[in-house]
Amino acid sequence: MRIVRAALGRALLLAVLWWALTEGDSSTWTYGAVIVPLVTASTFFLLPLRTTPLRVVPRALPAVRLTGWFLWRSVLGGVDVAVRSLRRPVDTDPVIVEHRLVLPTSGSRVLCANLSSLMPGALSVDLHDDVLVMHVLHREMPATDQLDELQRRILAVLEA
Repeated sequence: MRIVRAALGRALLLAVLWWALTEGDSSTWTYGAVIVPLVTASTFFLLPLRTTPLRVVPRALPAVRLTGWFLWRSVLGGVDVAVRSLRRPVDTDPVIVEHRLVLPTSGSRVLCANLSSLMPGALSVDLHDDVLVMHVLHREMPATDQLDELQRRILAVLEA
């Protein structure tokens, strides 16, 4: 029963991937009907079923929280940027902000800089040791507060 559940789960995941890669084109499903089962079978050779139950990694929950928060902030920021761009005159007052990071390693600081660049309204310009230089779309945007919250969430993942 376990292998059937695993096969169905893998096949479903691969079918969704096939649908996404073919952009939902129904004419390709004849190929997909052959490819998906073949690839599903090959996954059992590459990734056999585990004999021991999978334990949740302690960092998984903080990482999921970070991802959810990041996606939510991206949506809110995207709406804010869209509203600003539609107003006449356009509501921007760009500013360069320097902010000291409290993250312990250079890798975590680079992650913070990259994630902050993906959030609407802010762009990482430079990273000098523990100081992040950012371009912010409007000086009233809470970029430093958002950056502090991002750092707290990255620290939660690192310390888990």
